[in-house]
Amino acid sequence: MITLISGLIEWATAKEEVRVILLGLDAAGKTTTLQALRAAADRRARGRMSSSSSSNAEPLPKARPTVGLNVGRLDTAGAAVMLWDLGGAAGLRVIWDR
Repeated sequence: MITLISGLIEWATAKEEVRVILLGLDAAGKTTTLQALRAAADRRARGRMSSSSSSNAEPLPKARPTVGLNVGRLDTAGAAVMLWDLGGAAGLRVIWDR
C-alpha cells in the first residue's frame, strides 16, 4: 500500500522532461548559449533578476571549443530540460546523425 501511495505522489509531482540538442558549426555560439541558459536558471533559483541585460548579471566565462559534448540540465516550473551541446568541429560532425 505504501508503494502505491508513494508511486502516486511521484507520478503527480513529476515534471515533463524535454530534451534539446544544440547543433551548429564550430564557433556558432552553442556552448555560450548553454552557459547563458544555465546562468539565467541559477539566477532565477537564487531569486535574482533573470534578465541578462541587468546590471546584476555576471559576465559569462569565455567558452573553450567543445571536445565531444557538454550536457546541462535546467529545472523550470513546468519541465526539466536536458540540453546536449555537441561540438561543431569537422571531426565531430560525423556523430551528429547518430
